[in-house]
Amino acid sequence: MTTSESKIIKTIEADEGTTKIYESGLLESFINEGAYIDVPYLLEGKKLLDELGSDRKFYVLSESSGFYRISKEARELSASKEYSAHIAAVAVITKHISIKLVFDLYLKIDKPAVPTKAFTDREAGLKWLDERMSK
Repeated sequence: MTTSESKIIKTIEADEGTTKIYESGLLESFINEGAYIDVPYLLEGKKLLDELGSDRKFYVLSESSGFYRISKEARELSASKEYSAHIAAVAVITKHISIKLVFDLYLKIDKPAVPTKAFTDREAGLKWLDERMSK
């Protein structure tokens, strides 16, 4: 699966970053450096997925150009079953080992409701999502 294989059906720009949703079910989320992720930002994204179809599942590829912050409430919400109703899997891409370590801690503490994994290589993350999409 590559983004060029599927048509973009929706692009959302916000102060926190840019999200692109593809016909294939891939959802690319690019978080801007220095962004602060809080509950309202996440709920806006969930509302959009609800509008795109209650029976659809999306495969999230989340990247950032650098460091950003996420509130405790947003972190807990993002791991919940209710929030993840339209999400099948999440691959987080980071080049920063410190972000990967914090993310690995998130996986242990908040235990996301859907398969979630951190990668340092974008292609490896896309391959992992593609494997889940093919099931």
